[in-house]
Amino acid sequence: MIISRDQIVDTARDFIGLPWRHQGRTQHGLDCAGLLILVALKLGIRHEDKLGYGRDPSNQKFLDHIRLYTDYVHPHENLNGTIGVFRESRLPCHVGFFSSQNGVTTLIHSSAGVRKVVEEPFPHQRFKLVEARIFPEVVR
Repeated sequence: MIISRDQIVDTARDFIGLPWRHQGRTQHGLDCAGLLILVALKLGIRHEDKLGYGRDPSNQKFLDHIRLYTDYVHPHENLNGTIGVFRESRLPCHVGFFSSQNGVTTLIHSSAGVRKVVEEPFPHQRFKLVEARIFPEVVR
């Protein structure tokens, strides 16, 4: 199965406005990892969900798990439809999908601060970016 980057973005946008909920995986609420899981489920992408995690990262397990099911993308490549992995303190613990609006790179993510899934300009998060990843099923 081959999926386009636009399909990833369009599917992620379907969740904009849904409430944020720690470990949420439904239309009633989802966290950043839940957004990745629900996009993967909706598009038939291979994944493995992990629940039971805390709100603060204690080690590298978050990034290690994402690396099992995604491929590395150089941050200077086209980021549309890729997954951004971000640090919130010193460790990676947040993810979202890169997209664009009117030529501006944006990030679709479930924000605990805003308490819902949003799409907002990416530059404010650039310094927190750890790496970019892509589902193997997505056309590069």
